[in-house]
Amino acid sequence: MTKTLYADGSSGRVFIYNNASPPSEYDSVSGAKLSDLHFHSDLSYIGSTEIVQASINHPQRTRDSESSKFGSDTYKPRTGTSDYRLGPNNLNATSLFVVVYNGYQAPSGTRIQQRGESIRLVSVYLTSSEVRLHETWSTFDNTLYATTQTYTVYIIRKLFNKSGTAAIQVNPSGFTAGYGKLDTAYKYIRRSDASPTFYVSPYKTADVRGGGYKVVTADGSSYQSNTYTGSFSGASSTGVKV
Repeated sequence: MTKTLYADGSSGRVFIYNNASPPSEYDSVSGAKLSDLHFHSDLSYIGSTEIVQASINHPQRTRDSESSKFGSDTYKPRTGTSDYRLGPNNLNATSLFVVVYNGYQAPSGTRIQQRGESIRLVSVYLTSSEVRLHETWSTFDNTLYATTQTYTVYIIRKLFNKSGTAAIQVNPSGFTAGYGKLDTAYKYIRRSDASPTFYVSPYKTADVRGGGYKVVTADGSSYQSNTYTGSFSGASSTGVKV
């Protein structure tokens, strides 16, 4: 199908649409025309400007060698934390981000290992210069063996704003349009129902009942504690692709 690129040098408006209709049909964006558009400088866009991936070697966490007061088959609990560097953060510490672990989205406090009641949890966070991983572990009757896990972090740039004076510009290093709102240096986020990179949802992803918890991430994966007594099943979400 024909794709048309239109740029107005006086207003800076640029759009790309999916047919050979006259550009005047897309000067103002309407609901009926949105499905034709690949880009329109009057619309707002978000994108991923950083993708950080790293494999972390989590060391063995050995149970205590002494029995607890509850009997010879139980051991004194041990707990601790560790922090790891996943990679650089070239945006800022308040940027939005999404974590994917083992093919699923990973909210803060994701369980990556459990043996009996012994458990290892991780959370990703940003500093002004780094993407970091915080590990919390607790051992009871069982030792947590060493494990290597891979984490992918998509750091999200917030809404792109117009800048500069060029409605459209092409040079050997890239392509920009709409006063910089469209730029080949950015990795844009777009809806994808078939093969999404991750999912987004405006609804809650966790519930607490009966002294336990259940997490249902936007991609539908879930886990819960043994004591959870609720019926939380998550909510619908939208797949997006970088």
